[in-house]
Amino acid sequence: MKAVQLEYQCHLQDIGDSGWLPEGAPCGTQGESRRLESFGIRLRGEGAHLYTVRYWCKVEGMARPMGPLMDGAMCGTTGESRKLLGMQVELVRK
Repeated sequence: MKAVQLEYQCHLQDIGDSGWLPEGAPCGTQGESRRLESFGIRLRGEGAHLYTVRYWCKVEGMARPMGPLMDGAMCGTTGESRKLLGMQVELVRK
C-alpha cells in the first residue's frame, strides 16, 4: 500500500482557523475551554490519489448532521458560536 497521511485544520472559538496540521498534531487548545466549531480533513502522500476522505459532523442546535463533505471542505460553522458535538470520518478507495 502506498503511504497516505491525513492533514486537518480546525476553526476554534475566538481564534479562527488553525491552518493545515500534520497527522498526529493537536488541533485545538489545552486548558482554555474553547469551542471546536468546524474542521476539514485532506489526504497527502504518495497514495493520496487512490482515496477520498469523507466526513460528517453534528453541530449544536442543528437537527441533522452536516455532510458528507470531502477532501478539505470545512464541516461545521464559523461565526455562529455553535460547537461540534460529534464527527464521523471514512477513508474510501476511489
